[in-house]
Amino acid sequence: MPHDARSQKVELTDSSTTTPVISFGHAIAGEIRIDAGEAMVTLTYFSCNTKDGTFYPCRDSSGTAITQTVAHTNAYQLPASIIGRKFIRITANAAGDVYLTTQA
Repeated sequence: MPHDARSQKVELTDSSTTTPVISFGHAIAGEIRIDAGEAMVTLTYFSCNTKDGTFYPCRDSSGTAITQTVAHTNAYQLPASIIGRKFIRITANAAGDVYLTTQA
């Protein structure tokens, strides 16, 4: 059976309360792409079980915050530790646009 891929442009901010909520419960894998000219170098992941709830920092099994070092003109696999979370928010050290593709 083919997998359903969903792509969207996401306007990231540096705050977990203002960056957009992303419905993520369907995802089994994903990619984030940063185009030329974007200044962000660090992404941090937050999650919640409801769209309107309080988002907490995502942590891996050892308790380490899930962050990702990135650079423009690159595409990165989403961290495996965020798979299975219902809603996520992604913050960046500098506001900018990314393109998120998830596979269900």
